[in-house]
Amino acid sequence: AALARLGPAARAAGAWVPIPLRLARLGGQPVLVQSALDGHPAAALLAAEPGRLPELLERVAGWLESWNRSTASIQRLDRSLLGRDLLAPAELLAPLLSSGESYLEWLTARCDQAAGARIALVAAHNDLTMANVLVDARGRLGIIDWETARPQALPLLDFCYMAVDAVAAAGQPADRLGALAACFAPGGRYRPVVAALAARLIGALGLAPDLAELCFHACWLHHAANEQRAARAVDPRPFLAIVQRLAESPSLAEGWAHGEV
Repeated sequence: AALARLGPAARAAGAWVPIPLRLARLGGQPVLVQSALDGHPAAALLAAEPGRLPELLERVAGWLESWNRSTASIQRLDRSLLGRDLLAPAELLAPLLSSGESYLEWLTARCDQAAGARIALVAAHNDLTMANVLVDARGRLGIIDWETARPQALPLLDFCYMAVDAVAAAGQPADRLGALAACFAPGGRYRPVVAALAARLIGALGLAPDLAELCFHACWLHHAANEQRAARAVDPRPFLAIVQRLAESPSLAEGWAHGEV
């Protein structure tokens, strides 16, 4: 359903996307047959050639900008959406965090300020890792693994996740918490590149900087909540570590949405 609904606009924006061919059942299990895409996973390319990182960031961000423009819908930021995308995951995670309650209070105050603002909701892939981005011999992008995609979501969720995952895939550094700092913290190695690309996307969507920073938090709360729901006791939880860092310093990325480096 996600491919059928979101695929045409994603293709028109400049990426190859699988075409659903048939939905059937095999041995009682649902099976989706879809067209194949050519290319190598960007994760493997970045691991082998870290110097391609700026090029891939630019390419994927450019596709996101085009796709977001074409799917944008201006709406009022209501409390149900803020609750779903920010406060509910924060409430789930707060007991696992030092400073969790104060972080939840900080988010609640920010959501109260943002409620009623106009914002461009956009289609989102919701799992835009470099493993799900293919690059063919001509440099064209393919995007796979659409089962968690949504037709309407807060903007910048795909962008923030993609940027950190790309830096980690290139080993610059390889851990997600370090990659987050490299992309968004003041003085981070890739903050100038990420801030410039984000500024284009923010400008294209007419997104206020304070709302952009709230979307930044929504990205990591979303992934940490999913990680928590799926985690076993022995699992590493890199997204929980990111949210812990944000709980300790909610303004970690302050200024990046203004293009400050």
